[in-house]
Amino acid sequence: MRNFARVTYITFLCILLSSCGFKLRGTEGDVVVHLKKGVTIVDRTSDAWLRILRPRLEAAGIPIIENPKKAPYKLTIHRQSLKQEITGVSSSTTPRLYQLTYTVTFSLKQTDGRTLIPAKKIVVTRPMTQNNDRVLGSRYEAEKIKNEMRLDAASSIMGYLYRKDPDLKPK
Repeated sequence: MRNFARVTYITFLCILLSSCGFKLRGTEGDVVVHLKKGVTIVDRTSDAWLRILRPRLEAAGIPIIENPKKAPYKLTIHRQSLKQEITGVSSSTTPRLYQLTYTVTFSLKQTDGRTLIPAKKIVVTRPMTQNNDRVLGSRYEAEKIKNEMRLDAASSIMGYLYRKDPDLKPK
């Protein structure tokens, strides 16, 4: 009897949660309908963005078209940069605290040249502590933080694609 009450309670909570409009982060809305025709990714900086954006676009139901001439829309990564600034120094005057700033600029255009999303700059910042006693561990931690920053920037790009602005309607 106790298990039945527990299962009933959990079922009731799930129904209540889904009825209030709760959605998982990243699934806050439908992608603009015309993007479902497909998009090609043009990365002028490196091939890393294709690996980062591909799963997110596919999860959103946007097919990735490899041939840019056949794709109706082109998502272009114009530039990316990573800046590291010293924010704190240890007692031995060696830098210990850094502020990492990752910037990426992207745009979305139709193949006929019409701009749907003009060049947008996304900035992600994170603090990082450098431990001089554990250089390899600190280097691994820095790479992990940089990768998380790229993933956050990709989420921001997807946020722009989820917007339903009146300017983003197809011809």
